[in-house]
Amino acid sequence: MDSRSLTTTIAIAPMLVLTACSGAVDKTEREDAVTVSESVEDSIDIGEAVVEAMDEASGEAAADALDDAAEAAADAVAEDGTGDGEAAEEDPTRYVTGQSADVSPVKTIWCSDVRKRVPAGLCQDYRDQIADLDQGMAAFDPPRDMVKGQASEVRLAIGPEEEATRIKSLAGDQGKAVTASIEIGAKMRARLTGRAFDIDPDIPVDLEMGRSRRKVWTWDVTPKRQGTHPLSAEITVLATDGTILNRYPSDLIRVKVTISQGEAREIARAERARKRAEAEKEVSFWTRMAKLLLEFWWAVLALLGGMIGGYFYLRDKLRNEEAMPPPP
Repeated sequence: MDSRSLTTTIAIAPMLVLTACSGAVDKTEREDAVTVSESVEDSIDIGEAVVEAMDEASGEAAADALDDAAEAAADAVAEDGTGDGEAAEEDPTRYVTGQSADVSPVKTIWCSDVRKRVPAGLCQDYRDQIADLDQGMAAFDPPRDMVKGQASEVRLAIGPEEEATRIKSLAGDQGKAVTASIEIGAKMRARLTGRAFDIDPDIPVDLEMGRSRRKVWTWDVTPKRQGTHPLSAEITVLATDGTILNRYPSDLIRVKVTISQGEAREIARAERARKRAEAEKEVSFWTRMAKLLLEFWWAVLALLGGMIGGYFYLRDKLRNEEAMPPPP
């Protein structure tokens, strides 16, 4: 290669190295600090490849010049990458796509209206919902007498206070409705409880209140055992997100549970059968004794004869001993 070509090559080589380094710098602006070091290594590899090519073409002089240029470019990129890495350490969210640098935890406060910690804005929303509650009433009138094993319908009704008579009639026809003043919201929940009963459904039931603010809950209640057992209902006022705003438990209603006539007959029949079995057991004992006497009468007579004979023998022996004169 002549001196003119060597001069041109040496002039172009630094431009190629700087172009490659610029590409690496652009790449680091799009990626995180970890990929910066990889881009620098790629740039150095490109420079070294150019050096090798020129070394083969023009000798050691051109290679030394290109090597110096590559090292200068690598140092510049390394300083740029170090600065980006330090910036990334100071602000970890700077290089995360779609991540806001201003991330702070949600501040919560104790909201006495719902008795738990909630965001401040949400607590105010609960207060507004409580302020919007309507005054109403609840009526609970389950049957006071039920039959074991037979299902009875139990109802709970709520509605506006001015419809008291209608609400009572919706709750049942027992004429003994238990009433209470309550607040009515957009969503209400009711549950019926009683350990001595099978209740269907046996879980809380939520209902959306319409414009009339009037609703009725219905359950099928089946007593499991005889006796007098308590039955109660609970009404819950819910916020729009399901948070409990207030609770209204009812008074305990005592329900007398009896058995059906068919079951009573079965119980009486079983009792008669038990007594008969006991009588037969007692009679059978004496019957077995009589059979033994009949089968072994001769042994019984022999036993009695032996006992009688022994008695007389001992008596006569004692008399003879008393009648004998004493020895001289």
